[in-house]
Amino acid sequence: MKTVIFTKNLLAIILLSFLFQSCHLKAVEMYPPSFTVDQIKLQDSIKEKTNCESVKFTTLKVKDSEQMILDTQLQIDIINPKNFPITREDLKKTTKPLVVQARNALKNSSEYSSFKINIITEKVNGSNSYSKTVPIEFKAEEL
Repeated sequence: MKTVIFTKNLLAIILLSFLFQSCHLKAVEMYPPSFTVDQIKLQDSIKEKTNCESVKFTTLKVKDSEQMILDTQLQIDIINPKNFPITREDLKKTTKPLVVQARNALKNSSEYSSFKINIITEKVNGSNSYSKTVPIEFKAEEL
């Protein structure tokens, strides 16, 4: 009886080990990007063009379980822009020059395979807060 239980447990462990090895786990690193220009001046330029409250930059590096880089993305968060287009097509046209400006300011722009601009609307009404994010993505070859 003990041999049967041991064999079933061993079989379960082997099966789980196999399943975990076949999974492609991903890790994401987040860090500030390096620019060839003053980041505050770049933020101010984008703020002026979008008439927004703030601009934030983040680099996301996605790696697989063997630490191979799958994607490196520059994310640009534009917080509470004024008078922005509503349709996705118009948003893409409006944001593309902003992404190109940020990409051209990167120290190593060739390391980035994609760029994402997040249009974030934040509202606070008393004790309630509301946030809506509209992401617009560009592949490096689109720019």
